[in-house]
Amino acid sequence: MAATNSTGSETSNSATKHYQWQIKDGRQWLNISHDSVIEVHYSKPSAKGIKLFTQNYGNIFLDFDKMAIKSLKLKLRRNTSLPPGQKEQYLWYFFDNKCWYEYGSQGTANANASMGSPQIEQQYQTNPQGTCQFTVGQTSYILDFRGIIPGIYLFFD
Repeated sequence: MAATNSTGSETSNSATKHYQWQIKDGRQWLNISHDSVIEVHYSKPSAKGIKLFTQNYGNIFLDFDKMAIKSLKLKLRRNTSLPPGQKEQYLWYFFDNKCWYEYGSQGTANANASMGSPQIEQQYQTNPQGTCQFTVGQTSYILDFRGIIPGIYLFFD
């Protein structure tokens, strides 16, 4: 993991990359080189972090929940930027039979949900302390937003 000053010459290609992982060394934010490995792991709904070997710090663990590097006093952040005209898209997932599935997709029961991520996100934005009722096949469910810890994952078309 190499790092350059956030104002340095290593910048992201805005046509293909809409994120930049950075660490704070106590004084300034530094861009992490080759951060696509971190991004791929971060994009998995169940990811808590990733272990890496670095030239400067040896073995480290990037904790995605705390946005910190475990055992070191370094902060971690993920800067994102949307291309012009692009809107954020939030996806909602459920855990079924040891796998994550997006709401509205087929789970292990091969039954579609009556609502997908866009409808659930609309309900959440309308009332983040409320509930959302939907069906999967013949079964009704209530999603209680008060018990959910939101995670943000951005996907681009």
